[in-house]
Amino acid sequence: MQYNLDRASIELSVRELCARALGGGDLEYGGGRSLAARGRIGADVHRRLQAERTGRYHPEVALSCSCKLGELTYTVSGRADGVEQDDEGFIVEEIKTMHSRAFSFAVPDVYRAQLRCYGYFLCVARELPGVRLRMVCVNLDDDRTREQTEYLSREQLQQHFYGLLGAIERWAELLYCHTAQELP
Repeated sequence: MQYNLDRASIELSVRELCARALGGGDLEYGGGRSLAARGRIGADVHRRLQAERTGRYHPEVALSCSCKLGELTYTVSGRADGVEQDDEGFIVEEIKTMHSRAFSFAVPDVYRAQLRCYGYFLCVARELPGVRLRMVCVNLDDDRTREQTEYLSREQLQQHFYGLLGAIERWAELLYCHTAQELP
């Protein structure tokens, strides 16, 4: 998270917003694998699943949103793992890889929050009344997948997004004040 003087905006990624607001993190240590190796494996799984999607599916869709909350402007950005359009509307997809231990648990709130942010950003960009959100979990140990899809309205997604911003508002104000004090 940083304060951009030129844009007069608090800038952060979707991942950072959700982690700061919800105090989230990984459920597992990686099973002895290095973080870099685990990242490569996850990226390979993402690419494979994205390549299997057909129709009007677009992988790695950049989405962002700028808005004002209180006295500060926020710019939050990231990449949805996929966005698909079908006859019923749009689906925003988030893919998460995990080992067997974590695969049996519910999807952490921090991951759901990321998906909801992307859903909201797409609603704003496309002026949609709502979107379907698809969470895809992949077990790295046996390649099993599970998917959960839910529909949320733009209003529900907006409320969620502004709730996340509200949770980090004090941090953002402190960052702004600190940056402003450093000005000549």
